[in-house]
Amino acid sequence: MSRVDSPSLGELRQRPRTAAPSGTDSAAADDETDRRSSVSTVNSSATSASGEAVRAHTVESHLASHHVSTVSTNPAEPVDAPTGKPTLVSAWWTSRKLRTYRYGQVPHYLQDNEYIHTGYRASYSFTESWASMLFVHNETGNIWTHFLGLLMFVALMASTTMFLPSQAGVWDHVVFGGFLASACACFLFSTLFHTHYCNNRDAYVRFGCLDYAGISILICGSATLVTYYVLACDPLLRTIYLTLLLSVSFVGIVGPYFAIWATSRFRVWRTIIYVASGILSGVPIFHYVFKHGIPTDMPWWAMYGWFVMGGTYIVGATIYASKVPERWWPGRFDYFGHSHQIWHCFVVAAACVHAYSAVELMAWRVEQSCPVA
Repeated sequence: MSRVDSPSLGELRQRPRTAAPSGTDSAAADDETDRRSSVSTVNSSATSASGEAVRAHTVESHLASHHVSTVSTNPAEPVDAPTGKPTLVSAWWTSRKLRTYRYGQVPHYLQDNEYIHTGYRASYSFTESWASMLFVHNETGNIWTHFLGLLMFVALMASTTMFLPSQAGVWDHVVFGGFLASACACFLFSTLFHTHYCNNRDAYVRFGCLDYAGISILICGSATLVTYYVLACDPLLRTIYLTLLLSVSFVGIVGPYFAIWATSRFRVWRTIIYVASGILSGVPIFHYVFKHGIPTDMPWWAMYGWFVMGGTYIVGATIYASKVPERWWPGRFDYFGHSHQIWHCFVVAAACVHAYSAVELMAWRVEQSCPVA
């Protein structure tokens, strides 16, 4: 704010009183009076504007200190809050009501599937998100399919000594335990994402990165186990493949931290990336068969279980990317039976197939001796 020069109170008091001017002197006096009036008006306006700015800053500080958010009037700024009146959903175990919204009411980043019309959550607190696990909404199935998978694989980790071959050594337990841990990480991160992504935009991004990273972690853990046993008699080649697998998995873990990764328009491409990573993890098997042929004494699941697992992943991913069946009957699968829930079930099933096939492969390998070159 520019400073306006005006006579001080002392200067005004020291000025001698003069007679009232006449003629041109009177006109000059009138001009001086108008100038002083204008200066006074400018000072008054500046003071008023300054006061308004201070009051506005005070109000904003008060709202911020009480965590009160305001809706932006700038159309270019994304809105991070639902609009319209919510639908209240009840549950048998509590009198508390759950707020749900329609597709068009939630922020744009929550509009992932246009064929699911109702049952959306938005602007939930963390406490409300945890409580929503026991309500029915369009993410209930997504949460519980992988939460139950998490509990299943935690139980497997706690009981590995019960079903691994008696000849299994320390590294056998480490490699198999690493696979089980990777499955637990995938299911845990997925459960957290589907539970909390409705909190706000920041939670959506952060938990989304964890969710996608968990997929790459599971692929890495699965492929490491297969490579470790299939190429057990060729340590150098095994090291090369494991290094390649870790590098590809690193891309899948870091990729989610780029903004485009989690967008709806990148849905098909990220699915292709994960499927390609899964297919790449089967290369060591083809390499072994090409070099040594199909072992006649290898159990069926130890040899072909990986193809069953891969087919399970591919079918589930195809359903997920094509948004079937809700694409055919929009609005009829909002709560149960939509493509994302089906995809989750296929992921858990594929992980179970992998675990069983891994035990069969381990049992076969520990009983075999490597051929002498």
